[in-house]
Amino acid sequence: WYQRRVRARECLHVLDISPQPSPVTSTHFNHNGNLLVCGALDGMIRVYSDYQCIMGWQASPAAIHSVKFSVDENSVFAYCKDGTLAQWRLYPMSQCMYSVSVTDAPPQNVTHFGRDIALDSEGKFLLIGRGFQAVVYSLETGLTEDSVLPSQGSRVACVDWHVPYSTRLCLTATTSGIARIVGLI
Repeated sequence: WYQRRVRARECLHVLDISPQPSPVTSTHFNHNGNLLVCGALDGMIRVYSDYQCIMGWQASPAAIHSVKFSVDENSVFAYCKDGTLAQWRLYPMSQCMYSVSVTDAPPQNVTHFGRDIALDSEGKFLLIGRGFQAVVYSLETGLTEDSVLPSQGSRVACVDWHVPYSTRLCLTATTSGIARIVGLI
């Protein structure tokens, strides 16, 4: 890497978390960086455009641990501390499309580990970390559990999909420092 390009130069923008400031727990840009979604400890989801909050709603009484735009960018997925996984429509604002209770959620005193979500590149599947497992949900049938990956041995810290459309490869990484690539059939 060219070292000069990696160094932080200056703060370009400061986003206002209002009406009351709350620690931000997750952020995600849309495909071109024009929209930013933030989840926070206060259970609010906020969407920003041109560095201004354009919408926000109370998504959960519990903290939001992970947020992601859907592939078509018309909705947002949120994974909450209380074990709720939900898809929220952006237009009309804050309409809940689907909500499921995710079993085996980490105990309340466990931090962020195991609360990551990732969408496949086609927007058909959602991968989540759920305690010691990673679970694939089908979006084509409305947030239904499709498959459970084998036990990871320790808490799943983060998940992701391999980018190309033609593959079904999942990445899981655990709190014990092990990363696995799993192929789905």
